[in-house]
Amino acid sequence: MRVLFIKPVTPYHSGDVADVAEGYAKNFLIPQNLAVPASAHAIAEAQQRKQKHVAADADAEHDLDALAKALNGKTVHVEAKAATTGTLYAAVNSTDITKAIAQQIGYALPPALQKQLPTLKHTGKHPVTLQIHATTVTFSINI
Repeated sequence: MRVLFIKPVTPYHSGDVADVAEGYAKNFLIPQNLAVPASAHAIAEAQQRKQKHVAADADAEHDLDALAKALNGKTVHVEAKAATTGTLYAAVNSTDITKAIAQQIGYALPPALQKQLPTLKHTGKHPVTLQIHATTVTFSINI
């Protein structure tokens, strides 16, 4: 029986069309919503979803390139309360830095890049390096 996989099932990926045993399809794949019978309509919908996914990936990559250009070499200022010795009362974490970047640079950092941000515990200017695809972006955080 010819089926269109909705979810990945080893060795198939989502969107793959394959011939499988009829019992496997009717008793396991279709009831578990892992696959649907491969009609022309189902295949056309899967191709449309794949094209939209590819277009969304291209847009996201373009946005990341624009973020890299806008952030490279800049200084982001973060307000925080500190003792006279320069030690912060509360550390500046990735959420604080992300908010400051969004306000000052105009771009929101995706969660994968937020994980690369440091936690800072002292005032001053701190250099930060982010790896965005093949581009290395260096900027400063001033507390």
